[in-house]
Order: sequence, then structure tokens, then C-alpha cells
Amino acid sequence: MSTNTATANQALDLLRRYVPRELYIPERLADKTHFTFWLDDDPPLYGVPGAVHEGLHHLDSQWSDFDQRSYSVDQSTTLTVPRVPTFPRSAVAAHLPPDQHDDYHREYLTGKCGAQGFDSLLEELNAYTHGCRAAAALHSLYDKNVQVSERDGLASFMLYLLLYLKHAHDCETATWRLLTEDRDHAALVLRLWTEAELVLAEAVCHPFLGIRDRAKRRHLATPDTGRWLDLFRQAAAAQATAPPFTSPHAQGSGPEVGPLRPVSRSRRKAPRRDADPASGFPGP
Repeated sequence: MSTNTATANQALDLLRRYVPRELYIPERLADKTHFTFWLDDDPPLYGVPGAVHEGLHHLDSQWSDFDQRSYSVDQSTTLTVPRVPTFPRSAVAAHLPPDQHDDYHREYLTGKCGAQGFDSLLEELNAYTHGCRAAAALHSLYDKNVQVSERDGLASFMLYLLLYLKHAHDCETATWRLLTEDRDHAALVLRLWTEAELVLAEAVCHPFLGIRDRAKRRHLATPDTGRWLDLFRQAAAAQATAPPFTSPHAQGSGPEVGPLRPVSRSRRKAPRRDADPASGFPGP
């Protein structure tokens, strides 16, 4: 955890040289400490993906308000949808395979965090996508005998998204209709999924960017899990020529609980496996 100017400059230089796509996040933050807090002083390298993840949470919050929620895809694309009530993401837990009852399940699908709805699930998916993209771009600088858990978080939320859609389709018809018939929400889901899929495919090329993600990726690849995105895409496409959808809900129930700290990123020594601008940053 750092508020050191030199550390912030090093992190920004890493983004500028290796991950320029993510540089806009710290640059546009009104409060730079939402980025620098997550950096390690020695070295800052391993803290950069987490700082990107957390910085994105706060950047999206900076651009959101009581009535609508924004999701930054890249420096020129921000998707905004109205805030609407959706069922708690804790419902996903009932559909999780037993081997996925792990730290991510306990942190994000139970207790206070589990009470959050679909918008927050998408927010976490987006943040893990950006963080994992940064890690994949920085992979050449990593100690290959150190494994980090960047893929674990991304694969977890990709799985949670599919299982949320399954539960909506089977048990929460109003939410399923809202997400498929409201064009903004449908476009948001499909765009964030596409971004996540592209980043995961890149990160899989570097085995040390995951620790316990192989089973998650195996679940993602099963036809029974993947079909929920296909059904969602088909339902959304069927509405493309229909009149714009009007939510049956009122203006919503207000903003959900703000961004929460992600599961601590694990870093551990392990044998390598052959497998599948400083201005505005606080001073010392």
C-alpha cells in the first residue's frame, strides 16, 4: 500500500510503456489515491493490476449518479444504464459447482456483498477484466516462479454472470425480461462479456497468471453453462426491432452499496508449470 510519489511514477510508467490502454484510469481519477493506495513500494509491478481494478471502480462511481450507472470499457467508451432493482447475486451460490465454494464465493456471494444485485456483478466483472488485461500485458516482467491470481477473479465473475442469467431465466422472469428487452442493458452485458472473453484468452497463454482458475475455466467451457449466454443473446436479438423496453420498475431503489475491496490477490512461490503523469499524485 503506497502513497509515495516515486512509486506512483513507476506504476504510471509501466502503464505507459506496457498497458497504454489502461493509463486513462489513473489519469482521469479525481482522487489519485484510489489508484496509488493499491501499489506496493517495492516493487510496484505486482500491485499495478489491483490498482487498475480499484481505480476503475472509483472512476465508474465518479461518472455515475443516483439514477444511472456507468461502466468504462476504454478511454473512449463508457456505457451507461439506468439503475433498476434486480435480485441479489447471492442467488448464484445455489448453482455453483461444489468445487467453486472458495474465497471468491465467500467474499462476493454471501453476506453483505451477496445482497448486491446485477449492476454490481457487472462492475466487478469489468474491473477484473481491466486488471487481468494489465497483468497479461506486464507478464514479461513477472518472476516466472511466482503465480498470481488475476485469472481466478476474472474467471469467477464470468461464471457468476452466466449463472446469474440462468437463475434469471428460470426463476426471475421480470429480471430476465428487463435485461434482454432493455437495449442498453443487453448491449452492456454482451460488450462486457466480449471484453472479458478476449482478456481471459490472452491471459491463459501465461500459466503463472492464475492459481486455481483451471476448474473455473472448465466450468465456463461446458455446454450447459455456456448456453445461458446464447439464450440471452438470442432473446436480446429478438427484441432488436421491437419498441424500446420500459422497465416495469420505478426509478429504482437507489444506488447499491459502493465498490468493495476485491479478494486479496494471491501471490505465491511455485514451480513453473507447463500448462494449458505524476502530477496530482500524493507525495511521500
